[in-house]
Amino acid sequence: MLTLRLQLLGLFVGQFLFINMSFAHQNLSVENKEQCLVGSPLVTRYVDEFNKSQLTENDSFLEKYRNYQASEQVKSTVKNALSSNLLNPLFHKVRVRHLKPSTPFKESVKKEDILCSLRRVPVIPTAKKLCASSDSDILEPKNAEFYTEEVPCITQTMADYIYWGFNEALKCFGEDLDSVGKKYIFKKINLESSFGFFFQSGNGTGTTQVIPKDIQEVLKQGYLGHRFLKNYLDTNKKRCESFTTLFNKDFLINSNQQIPHCQFISIGDGMGRSLLAGVGIYIYYRSYHPASAEKILAYLGVPKSNSVIYNKMRVILALGMYNKGPGTVWDAIKVSFTKNELYQRYKSKPNSAYATFKRKIEQTSFYLYVTELESIYDKTLDKKGKCLLPLPQNKVAKHPQNKRRLLTF
Repeated sequence: MLTLRLQLLGLFVGQFLFINMSFAHQNLSVENKEQCLVGSPLVTRYVDEFNKSQLTENDSFLEKYRNYQASEQVKSTVKNALSSNLLNPLFHKVRVRHLKPSTPFKESVKKEDILCSLRRVPVIPTAKKLCASSDSDILEPKNAEFYTEEVPCITQTMADYIYWGFNEALKCFGEDLDSVGKKYIFKKINLESSFGFFFQSGNGTGTTQVIPKDIQEVLKQGYLGHRFLKNYLDTNKKRCESFTTLFNKDFLINSNQQIPHCQFISIGDGMGRSLLAGVGIYIYYRSYHPASAEKILAYLGVPKSNSVIYNKMRVILALGMYNKGPGTVWDAIKVSFTKNELYQRYKSKPNSAYATFKRKIEQTSFYLYVTELESIYDKTLDKKGKCLLPLPQNKVAKHPQNKRRLLTF
């Protein structure tokens, strides 16, 4: 009897989706308007790319998102059908849980926080680049036609995609990230790009503003970071499934040994690749690099643990490496400390050891970066999580293809 109910339910859902697809096809010519949360309504390159009906091989990350959206729509449709008076007697034993994906979406950072961070995008001075696809600047990485002085339009649906993608990255590395680590990665992005994925400069590229050295470390074969990341994805296939396809693609460097930026700032695989490389390099520098933050703490005589003090020191060192590289952080530590200097103090008075640690590094370049990161965060969200930034002026982006996107792939 249950099998019959499921078959009838499948028939109903199939008919519902067919009707919606037919409706969408009939109305594609009708222009749709969506507000730009930030950015100019005249700069719609990314809006058009996001809403295109036909995806390419460079859009695997965007395709994962559309599949997620589609599954959510089906679950919502079935749930509404089961709760209706008409169908409930027939399907009352069917549960929506049978339709859940193998790796459900997990929110680690709230959408409201990301939307608030996006309000900073118009004031960030870094160069803004437009990419039609992930491989659009392979031959001409400095082609002027891809740069703009104006901020590209970001709509609500694009913000939903950014929110999903960032939380997918945090889910992928969830076994190695506690709530403090996730918050600090958010703080770094809030400082450097505010989730404006189209920012590019010599100091960093994309959402997570990874630098060329770090990009090669984790994405180019033959590097220890790449070996770490490959092993991590292989070990955590279900949690990291949104990133597997783009990681397994060739990472391209042009004849001048320059990294084509659109591999990291396109709205398709570019965004996914930037998130993967950015969060991955933080974990790598924190725990797995030969000169990792954990190895520095061992050098100082601080044993690895899950204590709050240990995690605070580890985060500071890892962020310093994220920004300045492991060599810079190690040099600063060796100038300021002797080997095992904190051992006795940490053993008896952890808080005192932490105070000594902070006092000795507070003038270093990597700690000043952490200070700036905290300062910008405090100006973005208050202690209760309320956004402190004003709403940007709402503007309209016109894109006629934004019709029933979930049903066109």
